[in-house]
Amino acid sequence: MDVIYDQKESKIRWLFRILLIGIATVFVALSFNFIGSVQQNALAADSNTYTDANGNWMGGTSAQHDAWLKTINPSWQSEDYANKIPADAKGQDPDTKNQYIDEWMPDKNLQQLVVYDLKLSSPNDITKELLNNNLTKFDPSADEQNDNQKYFNQVSDMQSLEGIQYASNITFIRATPDQSAAFNTWEVYPHGDLSDISALRTLDKLNMLDIQLDDVYDLSSLVGKKLDSGVDKSTAMSENHIVNASYLGSSKDTLRNSFTFIHQLYELPMVTLNSKVTSFTTPSFVIKNVDGDNVPVKPYYAAGDSNPNYNNFAAEYKSTADGGLYSDPAKQQITWTNLNKNNTVNGGYMTVIWKDSLFDNPSHPYQGYVVQPYQLSDSVGNVNVDFKNGDNNQYIYGQRTLSGNLGDKWNLALSDNNSFNLADTTSSQNQTIQNIIDQLKEQYSFNSIIVSTPVSGEFADTTPIPTVTYTFSTKSQPVNASPVTVKYMDEGNNQIANDQIIKGTVDASYDASISPYKVDTITKDNQTYQLDTTKLPTNVKGKFGIQPIIVTYYYNKKQTPTPPNPPTPVNPINPVNPVTPTPVTPSGTVTTTTEQPSAIAKKGEAVYSLKKIYLYKNKTFKKAERTASYAKKPRINRPMFVVTDYAHSKNGRLRYVVRDVNHHSKTAGKKGLITASWDYVRPVYYRSSHKTLTVISTRGVNEYKNKNLTGKIKNFKQGTQLKVKQFVNHNLTTRYLLSNGHYVTGNRKLVISGKHTQVKKIKVKKTIYRYNNANFSKRTKQIKKGTILKVKKWTYSHEYALNTFGAKRYQIAGGDGTANNKFVKAVK
Repeated sequence: MDVIYDQKESKIRWLFRILLIGIATVFVALSFNFIGSVQQNALAADSNTYTDANGNWMGGTSAQHDAWLKTINPSWQSEDYANKIPADAKGQDPDTKNQYIDEWMPDKNLQQLVVYDLKLSSPNDITKELLNNNLTKFDPSADEQNDNQKYFNQVSDMQSLEGIQYASNITFIRATPDQSAAFNTWEVYPHGDLSDISALRTLDKLNMLDIQLDDVYDLSSLVGKKLDSGVDKSTAMSENHIVNASYLGSSKDTLRNSFTFIHQLYELPMVTLNSKVTSFTTPSFVIKNVDGDNVPVKPYYAAGDSNPNYNNFAAEYKSTADGGLYSDPAKQQITWTNLNKNNTVNGGYMTVIWKDSLFDNPSHPYQGYVVQPYQLSDSVGNVNVDFKNGDNNQYIYGQRTLSGNLGDKWNLALSDNNSFNLADTTSSQNQTIQNIIDQLKEQYSFNSIIVSTPVSGEFADTTPIPTVTYTFSTKSQPVNASPVTVKYMDEGNNQIANDQIIKGTVDASYDASISPYKVDTITKDNQTYQLDTTKLPTNVKGKFGIQPIIVTYYYNKKQTPTPPNPPTPVNPINPVNPVTPTPVTPSGTVTTTTEQPSAIAKKGEAVYSLKKIYLYKNKTFKKAERTASYAKKPRINRPMFVVTDYAHSKNGRLRYVVRDVNHHSKTAGKKGLITASWDYVRPVYYRSSHKTLTVISTRGVNEYKNKNLTGKIKNFKQGTQLKVKQFVNHNLTTRYLLSNGHYVTGNRKLVISGKHTQVKKIKVKKTIYRYNNANFSKRTKQIKKGTILKVKKWTYSHEYALNTFGAKRYQIAGGDGTANNKFVKAVK
């Protein structure tokens, strides 16, 4: 079960992925959804660039690594401190009062695995000297993982290999959860939390490494190693988040055809784009192959590839915008259009797939996906930021797209000539850029940096989106050349967009033939202009010099046809003088109903159903025209839709034109009409203030510093009661300002108004069973009458099923049990 490339096995794993709700890699509190219930940031990114949304290590500076390891174990001091701990030290550190082992091997799961391997009594018996003399192979026992769930969890929950570097004679490391134990014994999808392999950097004898099904991003610690795979070898790295394979260059001659390196899944931070954006270009995502070359990509639609495993693996992130045909040749960049084809303000993906023939063997490729979540807003403008190595003219970090309220100022200038510090780091977005600059400077040992212009401006809704590029070099500060100015003119030689400036050094190459400099369409003052391909400039590529260079693109007005007999738009949102709408009355006697304007959901707003409803083809509902049905569900699992338009039936009843956003259902993406009756359908977000909220989400609710849900503080568990100070509107969502000045979501599926008591303990009235999950798939233990059980949380079975309500369950130690009051009663 060690090598996971087998086609049949891959299909089985994919089925488990569907049954067990997705891969365990992402983020995004892995994952993004259309109404922001995972509380993604709308206008700014978390300035932390060294971890993903799940807290996994992505790579960064030494100081950032120390900060991350401290989250793994608060006793961690620093790498320098760890290196100075004596090789034979054990027990308590007299200076810090911590246990020595926690100061040089911070991951307690790794400690326990070493204890088992070396047959020790406790982690305090581990010393650096002991590892150096006795640990030549780290390979957690498959038999023990099948027999001992605690041991299996220790393998799965291990996050860092820090400390293993002191086993200087080690040749083989396996950190992959045993798939047989996961699938067959414990009935879970195999997934490990390992993300940090920095400790391998100094292990010169290491030649086999198995890190499949983990959360690894950064392979920089493998530079110079000669890793091997084959009949008796086990090097494998599939199902991680690796986009830079160049660190394996030293293993090109030793890695065999059996090396597996597929299903890498990398999710970029959410971008919020202005809804007027007609196209968006995602340039090189810095996917590098073993030779260090940028790997071309294709748009991913979960279809089109001859290998169904590649189509299926990331299906939940398939592109919702148009990026061209999958059958077209792979490219270095994708231009996306029709971003709002799903008629939604919040939600979508621009996802690409790549396949690179690994060591010239097409049957064992380096393959993966890059996911760019996006949302659209009328109130924001954007700035793109790129990072480039001037020594080889390659991009070295994924593009960051910044968002800000229209009219707000942005400033990405450096503090001084050749300074690696930004002039302004007051915003979280600028802090993010500063962290990236710091990381790249340390990683590549750069000595100089320049930034393109403009370096400042205002967030606007015009296209093309301005792009700021930071260019680095290992050389001493190069001689700056005169800039290349890219101009955008209409047929009358009038400027229709701001100039873009490309900066560089003398004799360095420039290329204005690609995004963001070459733009197919430009919108100004609600007029769209199309690039005139008959007048393309001839100097779009060249070298910087002493004399300035001007590149001019010309555009023609794009005519928009006027539709005959245009319909009168429906705009039921907040009229100046609200009146009861007059229904259309057909012949005969009918009963009419109207909805108050305050009860009508806005276009782009998310709604959910309270009772059983149907999705219909037409605005006048007929049983024969139902396309889907949605059962009444518990509040936390109610079916959701995004309102895209309005319609009225023949008797004047308001209907919502919607799109189904129940992503784990077969109906996901369906479009149709549902009732707008307040008794059946309501907005997902609260619309009024409440003094107290109670958390009902099984996953808890995050607390943030800012109302756009950035600057995460902590997670409130289910049952937590929150005191509210103020009700806050934010775009098409709502927030609650807490008494401590922080914010939480106003999503009704996550919180409920008022004080609600959480059951903490139950007493068994009749013999019951414990099960492995809320759907009671398998009995794991019998529990006798009279037993007192501690309740962790409550949930409902069949969370994603749309044809059944589901039964309430209590999560107890080791699994799930019934919440039926015929069998148990609450005692606390």
